[in-house]
Amino acid sequence: MRSFSDYKGILHIVGYSPYEGRYPIHEDTIECEVATILVEVATRHLALPPSQIRLYIPPHVHNSTNHGSAQQTILKDPTLTTVQQALSPHFSSGDVLLNLLPGLDSMHFAQWCTERGGHFLCTSFEHFSSEPREDCYTESLVGAYERYLQEQPKTLSLPSSLFAFGTAPGLTNLYALQAIRDFAASCQLDEALTDSPAQLARKLHLEGILLTDRDTQESKSAVFENIFSNTYSVSTLLSEAVMNAELPLPQLSKLFPSSLSFSPDFPLHFHLPQMGLELVAQAETPLGPCKGHLIRSDEALSLSIALNRDKSFSPFLGRITQPCPAAQKSFEHLKAREYQEQESAEILCKKLSSGQSEIGAQLISRKYGSWWCGHSLSLEQAREIVPFANATLVQNALAILGGVLACLREPSRGFMLPENIDPQKTWDYLEPFLGRPQSVLLKESKETRAVYGDDGEILSFLLNS
Repeated sequence: MRSFSDYKGILHIVGYSPYEGRYPIHEDTIECEVATILVEVATRHLALPPSQIRLYIPPHVHNSTNHGSAQQTILKDPTLTTVQQALSPHFSSGDVLLNLLPGLDSMHFAQWCTERGGHFLCTSFEHFSSEPREDCYTESLVGAYERYLQEQPKTLSLPSSLFAFGTAPGLTNLYALQAIRDFAASCQLDEALTDSPAQLARKLHLEGILLTDRDTQESKSAVFENIFSNTYSVSTLLSEAVMNAELPLPQLSKLFPSSLSFSPDFPLHFHLPQMGLELVAQAETPLGPCKGHLIRSDEALSLSIALNRDKSFSPFLGRITQPCPAAQKSFEHLKAREYQEQESAEILCKKLSSGQSEIGAQLISRKYGSWWCGHSLSLEQAREIVPFANATLVQNALAILGGVLACLREPSRGFMLPENIDPQKTWDYLEPFLGRPQSVLLKESKETRAVYGDDGEILSFLLNS
């Protein structure tokens, strides 16, 4: 399934944007929120009529921008109860609930949809909080997902629900899995084509998987001290960047064997003392070095599960985010303000003049070298898809809708993580917009070797950078 041409249900989109209402709305922001871009892509390019979309949005954006004929329901102060009350009169068997609001219990909503014969998709798997964490580690919501699966009858067939699927997490997970298969094939390590990604990762002697998210889109305007500028949700980026950096615990247990205790049954994530914004790491991509922040995200956690089922293999897994130049400048202002957040925010679309968004995954093997798989989308290409958008928003919308189509394509697979999705079918869907993913062996470079650090330990290098 590459479009919604045969779909008869309703796509319910809850939330106009993550953390809506946290900042005053700028003129260049409302039409560039996530829900608007999703509607544009789905109706313009994927054959989903506006009459089959229902938006649950806050009062301040009701009728403020063009959603075509998409149905709208006003949703004030979203909670588990108010969202269910708003959905109940409209949600039917075969419908899809797309939740854009982190902070609501995704597991609960997925079960609610399942009980009604519907599907669920969310773009995040964590509750984000600006509160400081007193404990150094905690069980991940990915762990809660794993526990739920273990409690279900093995033969039970449930409507498909997909957690944590957008660009990152989501597509980046699939890039990593595709890179492992392509890298192994180039090294002739999977002649029978029967090995799992986890088996291939061991054969490749992988020591690092660096998930890369690079944005080079340039703004024509100045960046002001009191306005945080970015190409997608400012609140999402800020909330992730100022949280403690985190890494899957198995790869840290060797460094801190005496100070950590954790259940062997469910994955945990370890919270580092530094915030993600303070940790700088570097990866290599076909476009050159990608130097960015070690910002927390779920793809490293679920990939750790997929590649480390028997707890015997734990390559370094991390996400390196290099935000657009305007966001980097806004981060500088934020530090100068001693982390007192800016008074307002804007999502850059019309003001952008050039650049691109690149997402992917770099594999690092001391024995075989380095491999990268991913996509890039230029600002010009993005505006051919949605004229008023930017490359980051279009990529994200394409990824989210690809997740919805994956649920509809295989409608009875139950609860899934990105690693459960067939990468090839995703690339087939994305090809008209992004082309096939680039999957290539990287040349040896100082930048690639530098991620190990002088002592030969990738992790020690990142912790001390």
